[in-house]
Amino acid sequence: PRMFRTSASRRRASTCSIAAPIDCDFSHLEYIVCNTLPAFFSHRVLKDCITSRVLGIAQRVSANGVVHSHDDLWNVGTLLEKFLQISNNDLPAYVTLEVHTLIGQIKVLQKDYTEATLSFTKALWIASYSGTFPEIHQAAALHRLGRVYAQQKHYKQAQDVLCKAVQTYKSAGTTGQQVTEARRLWEETEKKWKETC
Repeated sequence: PRMFRTSASRRRASTCSIAAPIDCDFSHLEYIVCNTLPAFFSHRVLKDCITSRVLGIAQRVSANGVVHSHDDLWNVGTLLEKFLQISNNDLPAYVTLEVHTLIGQIKVLQKDYTEATLSFTKALWIASYSGTFPEIHQAAALHRLGRVYAQQKHYKQAQDVLCKAVQTYKSAGTTGQQVTEARRLWEETEKKWKETC
């Protein structure tokens, strides 16, 4: 039997005007994995497996710290990657965007910046070209990608991407700490790029 539903409701564009957090928010991750993803499985055992492995992750990470949550990070990262593999591209854009973003955030915590870059690039492509998301999603995707470039000391790429993130935040009418952090990081990477020239 097919593991995924094919109803038209699954393909509806998201009208959500709020992008996922820039950093990995384990409460958000737990909600998405335990409440959103199981709706796309028809296999009962697989649903139960997802819930049992991820339910309570926010509390466990809060109690133990990220450094001591290696198994949880590995489990949820593997689960999300498998979810995308099994889906055969038969998912609505908002789900695919969320999953690539979560995978990227987990890879950052695992210091696997190459894989994080790949996941954030996929998320950016979906946010930019699917035609279904407000600009805030593109700005946040650019912000995450720019940050991971900076973590790898790829300052030229980081500078370019963060500049675009700040411009897109402005175009979207977004203000607050998220925008301030993107602007600060942009200025820092621009300075470091100039120092290496």
